[in-house]
Amino acid sequence: MLVGRGSSSPGRNLDGSTALRWWTRSQRIRTEGEVPFEVALYFRTEPPTYQKVADKAMHLSQLGMNSNRISAILKVDRTTITRALRWKKYAPDPDGS
Repeated sequence: MLVGRGSSSPGRNLDGSTALRWWTRSQRIRTEGEVPFEVALYFRTEPPTYQKVADKAMHLSQLGMNSNRISAILKVDRTTITRALRWKKYAPDPDGS
């Protein structure tokens, strides 16, 4: 027994019975090769500022300078220096040591 649109009750068939209803897909299933896919590629060629100044900021910090003084010397914002020091401290070592 097929179910048509406009059934009076969501759990009942057109004839009023509660027998299992036949369900069909409205669209066919598409495989990966048929699904349209579009992506914008973004290549970052330059690292962020905090990564560029991280080595200098860490060196100056080890010499005893605070973030405000380091930011004045390197001519960047204080939060950039804070981020650079945090990144340098917690970033994995590229040499693996």
